Amino acid sequence: MDIDNMDFDQPQTQEIMVYPVYIDKTKSFRQGRKLNQELCVEEPSIVYMAEAAKRLGYGVQFEPQKRHPRDPLVFGRLKIVKAGKSKKQVMKEIAFAYPTMVLELSDPKVKEMAEHSRSQIPLDMSLLSIQEAPKKKKK
Repeated sequence: MDIDNMDFDQPQTQEIMVYPVYIDKTKSFRQGRKLNQELCVEEPSIVYMAEAAKRLGYGVQFEPQKRHPRDPLVFGRLKIVKAGKSKKQVMKEIAFAYPTMVLELSDPKVKEMAEHSRSQIPLDMSLLSIQEAPKKKKK
């Protein structure tokens, strides 16, 4: 390894996983909530969370079939590429932008998708500006 030619000033980019339970006001910390209640929203939908993250400028991959172990009845996970911010800061930004997404995405089909994102009903991703993450091939 050539340490003299390495660029240490570049910010580290890495992926973080964000589940709806992390910003759910109705959940306790023990049930998986990561932020204080005053920063959270009630029963967040992964659809609005994904759109909020995308509009905040993050690279977003949507995984609709993933579930958090402490909240197995709610489907969806976001894989977010962050640059120089903590996971908690990214979650705060998404929670803050969430109510705006609910108001702006007024298409009835999007609202229906958001309501059903708390179940295993397939989502029509063509209505949103984000794309579903590619599925991994089984070996």
